Amino acid sequence: MRFDAAPLEFVLCQIRWPSLAALQGDISPVAKKFGSLLSGFPLYTEAQEMSIEVTPEGVKQYPAGTVYQWSSADRTIGVSFTKDFVALTSKNYAGYESFNAQLRDVLTALDESADIPLIERIGVRYLNRITDENHVARIDELVHPELLGHQALKPATSEVHLVQALTQSLFQVGSGHLQARSGMLAPGETLDPTVESLPTQSWVLDIDSFRQHELVFSVENALAEAGRLSDAAYDFFKLVIRQGFVEAFEGREL
Repeated sequence: MRFDAAPLEFVLCQIRWPSLAALQGDISPVAKKFGSLLSGFPLYTEAQEMSIEVTPEGVKQYPAGTVYQWSSADRTIGVSFTKDFVALTSKNYAGYESFNAQLRDVLTALDESADIPLIERIGVRYLNRITDENHVARIDELVHPELLGHQALKPATSEVHLVQALTQSLFQVGSGHLQARSGMLAPGETLDPTVESLPTQSWVLDIDSFRQHELVFSVENALAEAGRLSDAAYDFFKLVIRQGFVEAFEGREL
């Protein structure tokens, strides 16, 4: 099924590998070669990845490495590379076939620029956010009640208003896992730092399908695993939406 007005904020595929001897110290030459093999990403930035440590003296932050980032001219598609992972993000998702082709290009560039013998985690994440207040008000018509959590409760008086309620579940799916978070977000809140918060309430469905086992890296191995994870996420999505969702977001059979 394809949704012409899908409430997708972004789709992300991240592939992580163990700490590698070849990617210690200054990895900028590797990042430069990787970036030169990408096509369609003219914009470039670097940022510091920060780690947080909780100590008796309080919370401390310290640099964990550089994140090298490329993006399309309209900033809707981005690629990130560090000593630990590579990621492809799309804010203009046109279906998995197109996303898979973009992912193939990224993984081919990785294969030709870095010696990655193993990968230890692959994740495919779909973040949906419903912002239209009319849709949010009738969310029980759009998704099945199991996703509503405390939203399903009927307040005893008109003075009681639900501000925020999130439900989180973890499922095992074959050799992988699927984590789902859903619920109402309060004004000013967001599930992801890359997604701007809103001054009004919104409703989110965050599906993260992942496999956390070592796998010999090859472009085809990674693509096959990402495809299986995407299928699991889509199956869950179809399971939890109702006909009202299909009608509200212009769903159609392919």
